[in-house]
Amino acid sequence: MKRRLVVSYGALARDKDGKPVGLKLPPTVDPSDFYPYVRLYETRQENGKDYSCYFVYKESHKMDSKEFARLVDGAIEEAKELGAIALFGEKYGDRVRVIQFGSSIEFCGGTHVAATGNIGMMKIVSESSVAAGVRRIEAYTGARVEEMLDAFQDTMRDLKALFNNAPDLSGAIRKYIEENAGLKKQVEDFMKEKEAQLKEKLLQNIQEVNGTKVIKFCAAMIPADTVKNIAFQLRGEITENLFFVAGTVFEGKPMLTVMLSDNLVAGGLKAGNLVKEAAKLIQGGGGGQPHFATAGGKNPDGLSAAVDKVLELAGL
Repeated sequence: MKRRLVVSYGALARDKDGKPVGLKLPPTVDPSDFYPYVRLYETRQENGKDYSCYFVYKESHKMDSKEFARLVDGAIEEAKELGAIALFGEKYGDRVRVIQFGSSIEFCGGTHVAATGNIGMMKIVSESSVAAGVRRIEAYTGARVEEMLDAFQDTMRDLKALFNNAPDLSGAIRKYIEENAGLKKQVEDFMKEKEAQLKEKLLQNIQEVNGTKVIKFCAAMIPADTVKNIAFQLRGEITENLFFVAGTVFEGKPMLTVMLSDNLVAGGLKAGNLVKEAAKLIQGGGGGQPHFATAGGKNPDGLSAAVDKVLELAGL
């Protein structure tokens, strides 16, 4: 037996003769299995069968009398005649359920809420591709949206507090970002200037040992990149017999750096071997290329001894 269920929100749906149809069920079917809010308004007989007709309503939401939902439970051929759309390529049996809201008619596995008002707010949080021509939308609803909004408000309140409750928060953040970029540029320029000054000072204090130009120093608060830049600049300016060794500390971490000219490497010295052995004095380890190597450690107090160890191992 085919069963047609016609549901009206806010007003009774009526047939072509103007008679209210509402929700029509056999007497043996409990209407609460389908909807929580129903009211019996008449009983009727069709094709020799008794039906109880109910007015279906939703306390949380009432739609305009022209906006009604129709639920069909019957043969799949009947559903196709209605123009129902099958989604995601799913397979259906001989009997199907179809739900219609206005012009939208789709196959339905069953209603998920008793009323659209139960859903409450909805917030789309992501959209992505799951297959060719298929997009996936994920959203929060109801209480989850309220929690998300509460968290958002808390974050905004904290942000405003960080920026002295500025009335134009986005403008204040933009201003701080621009100021930070300017300060960062000033620091970079300052470091380049100090780098150039340090390089000139090292050039003025070159020591020659057995024909080798030895440049060594120990210093704090010098980033590893600065030491590396100085080492390569010196290697470019002193192409032969250069032996550079530096012991530096930055953010509490000791660093040992060795740079050699090509002719010293050809003579048998290897920067990697030198720092690997000397790094033991700073409780660390490292390595690198034959002409350039670095080593980090945990003991800044042993840095001066590690620099001297490099020179000792090189016979200088």
